[in-house]
Amino acid sequence: MATAELRYSGPEGADGAVLGAVEIIDEELRIVTGSVVTARQPIDVQLLPGRYLARGWLPSGPRVRTMFETADTGTTAVELRPLRRPPTSATRPAGWLRSWFHNGRTWEAGAPPEPTDAEPGTIDVIVPAPAGATSIAVQIGADDRTVPPLIIVAPPSQAVRLRQETTRWRVGLPADLGSTLLAYMHRSDFAAADIVVRYALDDRDQRVSSKLADLVVGYYLVQADHDQARSWIDRLLWTQPDSVDVAMLNACLWCRDRETSVGNIVDEFLRAAAGGLPLLARGLHMLNAGLAATDSEQAEAALARLRPYSTALGDSPLTTFPAIEPDQPMTRHTAWSTSRPMGAVPVPALPVPTTAHTPDARGSLEQILELLNSRDVGRLGTGVHEVTDGDVALTATVSRSLEPGAFDLELIVDEPRGSLADVVVDLRVNSVVHFLATFGSGNRCTFVGLQPGAWSCTARTRTPSRSRGRVLPLPQPAAEMTYSAADSDGWVVLMHTMLPLNGAKMLLQRSSYPAVYRVELVAAGARDGAIMGVEYGRVDGTSTFRLVPYPDHVASSAILRLDGYDVRQPWKVFPEMTPAQVEHCLPTDITASVDAADNAATVEAWLRLAAGQQSGVAEIIRTHLDKRNRS
Repeated sequence: MATAELRYSGPEGADGAVLGAVEIIDEELRIVTGSVVTARQPIDVQLLPGRYLARGWLPSGPRVRTMFETADTGTTAVELRPLRRPPTSATRPAGWLRSWFHNGRTWEAGAPPEPTDAEPGTIDVIVPAPAGATSIAVQIGADDRTVPPLIIVAPPSQAVRLRQETTRWRVGLPADLGSTLLAYMHRSDFAAADIVVRYALDDRDQRVSSKLADLVVGYYLVQADHDQARSWIDRLLWTQPDSVDVAMLNACLWCRDRETSVGNIVDEFLRAAAGGLPLLARGLHMLNAGLAATDSEQAEAALARLRPYSTALGDSPLTTFPAIEPDQPMTRHTAWSTSRPMGAVPVPALPVPTTAHTPDARGSLEQILELLNSRDVGRLGTGVHEVTDGDVALTATVSRSLEPGAFDLELIVDEPRGSLADVVVDLRVNSVVHFLATFGSGNRCTFVGLQPGAWSCTARTRTPSRSRGRVLPLPQPAAEMTYSAADSDGWVVLMHTMLPLNGAKMLLQRSSYPAVYRVELVAAGARDGAIMGVEYGRVDGTSTFRLVPYPDHVASSAILRLDGYDVRQPWKVFPEMTPAQVEHCLPTDITASVDAADNAATVEAWLRLAAGQQSGVAEIIRTHLDKRNRS
């Protein structure tokens, strides 16, 4: 085996801090392993001799992408190169800060927080935690009333990083293992999160341990049903006994072991609810789900108090909401005072020079979409927004849609390097609904019927398949939806995807326990005889290909059961496969697809498909349907 010594020399984080994760791909385009990326300290990775690509996204900002080659013996030094960074905002307005803490009964104003300048245009704030506090929070407001005051539940003894961007506050954390893992979980990047967690579990000397890191690892272990979840939470109960999050995670584990009495489980959920608010936004969702599942008047009262916080939550991994007082979250637009409150710490205005950066062809579209996301155009109504980054420019036009209360979005990219025909843009609306679009002539793509809210665009490259036709890489479901489904009854929609090529809808659904996944396909019009292919990763590490026929009319839907589906693995669809392409499918894939038909309309679609053709595939379908009916 050869050794690759991965190094990253960027300015982020303290020496040795875990900044992110990279996947390492061989010449056959297989992911052979993964590794964490640490600040200015090398990480050794054992590989066979050969050529490799290391790539990944660091939550602290840049993407990294480096090709390297390992020799038969010795160590190869690999410098992970960051791609281009987006420019920073131009100014920081004057504002104010103050702290809050929960004493186990109510919220009280705390001691003045301690702000320090961090990256250009940002401040780091450490919130003092008085003895006996079960939750602490920092509140930030702007003197110019551009955004409402925001309250962020803060980790103990660790800074919160704040920046104002146009119409909202950007909330983050300084780069370390806890903030890195939290960012990956917030993006539903389970593959990268798993690499970070394995590194944390192997860190026997606790070099990267902190209260936040230990807590976020605990969330991952509980939600992944890891075999070390129980021992990890037991340790947190000892080291962080007053934590709202730890009490909630402990109650969730008790729900699964089926040995703890219902009364003790309810008491543990109530103990968590009485302590204020969870540090993590996903913890608030999980706490609400746990309280809703209990039959208790106290739980109903606690749930009534917590529900407004869920409604007001911002797009941040930390529990973040607009409010004047922490016990009165703003669930709709409310007037607020321009004067600084008593005891607030002033934050002076600061001009920030725009960070110079060198244009780089790689990742340019991804960077420019991130800049567009920071504009929060989904909440601004109609308008034209122009974003430039080096020699690439994007024009986003938001207009009224024919659907009541909705908007249409048109993106035009001026990309000097040529066509973007191989790119698929995924526009996520809030956390469940995804719209996919491809670029046509003039590098133009459109989205129709978008509801206002949090819009987030991501670019994915598609590789055409001669044997299966057009392909669309699919997004992964939001982590909070995946985990909340485990505590719900019946089928829960994790993701609602609108396909661009034929207007069809795909609904990824999950049952509660045990976890069973399925895809429901709804056609936009009559598509008699059409077939869609789905390729997905399984929990055993393999990939599977399945077929599902389109329903025969709009009033029905076809449902395909995804046996062994792993939400952490990438997946893709082939929206319309031709009969010739279906003929190239393996007979075992065809029969398994027929077996996975999960409703009568899908079986009927298979029957009509077989009856309307005289081919080898039709014969396989007819024979297998006969066997299925006899059994």
